[in-house]
Amino acid sequence: MNESRIDTIEIQSRALEKTMAMKVYVPANGNEGMTVLYLMHGRSGDENMMNVLNIPSAADKMIATGAIQPMVIVCPRMDDALELDAYESYFFDEIIPLIDRRYHTGVRHIGGFSAGGYIALRYALLHPSVFLDDHMVVGTSAMIQTELDCIVNQYTDQFCNPMVMWGKYRKGLFKTTLPVSFQFHHVQMDGGHAAHFLDELQKTINSAR
Repeated sequence: MNESRIDTIEIQSRALEKTMAMKVYVPANGNEGMTVLYLMHGRSGDENMMNVLNIPSAADKMIATGAIQPMVIVCPRMDDALELDAYESYFFDEIIPLIDRRYHTGVRHIGGFSAGGYIALRYALLHPSVFLDDHMVVGTSAMIQTELDCIVNQYTDQFCNPMVMWGKYRKGLFKTTLPVSFQFHHVQMDGGHAAHFLDELQKTINSAR
């Protein structure tokens, strides 16, 4: 029986003119066309977020229980990218094509932690055709290039949390979408609590259809 593995890949980035790296989780008994999840690290992190957060163990358990389907998870080194155009070119023109070729992946998702959430949301909004159309990005309160309708937050003397932002409805031919962003401060809500909240929110949205 095959076991999951972690591949460490180094590339000489043309956009950044330096060597960069990424770690890739490949599930056991994977096949072509698997979903790929790109996870962006925070401002002080790097591709080793894969090990620091024990992502492989969590993914193995969730796949084994059927909570998620087998997927490839990519943690690329992004430095302190934020809005730098060179890093955007590095990600879209170099990382994504490399992963597509090497692992023959299918639909793409993107998410991130802290500043990585900002990058994930920015990339998802600026390049909607690259990622699966139905998605939610967690990890930031920033909404890029969208007309904001409202911002709601609660100030507790120490933290502005939680913060909810939403934009204008975007009406298409067959559907209407509403961009929404949530901010949960690290010390007040961890990833598990945030995921549970979003799962319950999604159930409520589904029941209203």
